[in-house]
Amino acid sequence: MKISIALASYNGENFIREQLDSFCSQTRLPDELVISDDSSIDRTIAIINEFSRISPFPVKIIQNEKRLGITKNFENAIRPCTGDIIFLSDQDDVWLPEKIAVLADVLERNPDTGLVHCNADVVTEDLVSTGNSLWKSFWFSEREQEKVRNSKAFDVYLRHSVAAGMTMAFKSELLKAILPIPDIFSVHDVWVALVIAAVSQVRIIDRILVKYRVHGVNQTVGIHKLSLTEQFMIARKQARDETFPNLVALYENLEKRLYLLRNEYGFTITDYAMNNTSKRYNHARMRVNLSPNRFFRPFQILPGIAGGDYFRFSYGIKSIAQDLILR
Repeated sequence: MKISIALASYNGENFIREQLDSFCSQTRLPDELVISDDSSIDRTIAIINEFSRISPFPVKIIQNEKRLGITKNFENAIRPCTGDIIFLSDQDDVWLPEKIAVLADVLERNPDTGLVHCNADVVTEDLVSTGNSLWKSFWFSEREQEKVRNSKAFDVYLRHSVAAGMTMAFKSELLKAILPIPDIFSVHDVWVALVIAAVSQVRIIDRILVKYRVHGVNQTVGIHKLSLTEQFMIARKQARDETFPNLVALYENLEKRLYLLRNEYGFTITDYAMNNTSKRYNHARMRVNLSPNRFFRPFQILPGIAGGDYFRFSYGIKSIAQDLILR
């Protein structure tokens, strides 16, 4: 199968060359690299152009005239890909040499599988291991890993995001199901994983195949196990930013897309997946519409507790406490 890498860049001059060089160190080289740059104002484009002149594989460079944002910039990189398998790439990580070979082999040997993702080592700005893995940072438990292995990936992904874009590869034949991606902040990999899990099989590889770099601009994953105080601060931030409205938009779009794929495009999507998507959407709407009066909130969330939605779609007691106290 032909391999494409879709990379989204923006002001990545500090680290992007290391990432590009790691593509050249792969035991199985890609057949093409497509880069969509989101109007960088630093030396990113100069570095990409310099790399393209010596690259052992073709490099297609797209320069956006105006900023698209993270999600649409990734979509802009994905659309022109001509490969049978598409790898997503951030601009500031480093891939281990066997990453493409290992993930592509899984997709090539399993016709029923549409997506595969691996683990990653969380490293410092200088690529020093923190001793933490991406799966641990995402609270991707052994129990959930076993569910994915038992063809229940959709259940796991409905609860939370565990398939990071830079750890995944998927078959391009599913682009007609994935695209367009809803224009919600930083949702491209969440969307890809959810849609593919609804229409195909997913496999995971419990191997470190990426060095996920945590630095000042990209502090999305903790470099250590979060303390209770740190968990509290994150929960409070989520209660005040756009996290909950974005989740409502995500699952509303997912419900509409799955309905379209099943009823107009002929994809096989189970009633179970359709029904649980609707339940996930309703759970997200309930949480975003909590009363400002904390006296009424227990009555609002009680059905979600009794019905198990807080444990199926959120983080159980932690999410209940978040809704009662922090919002």
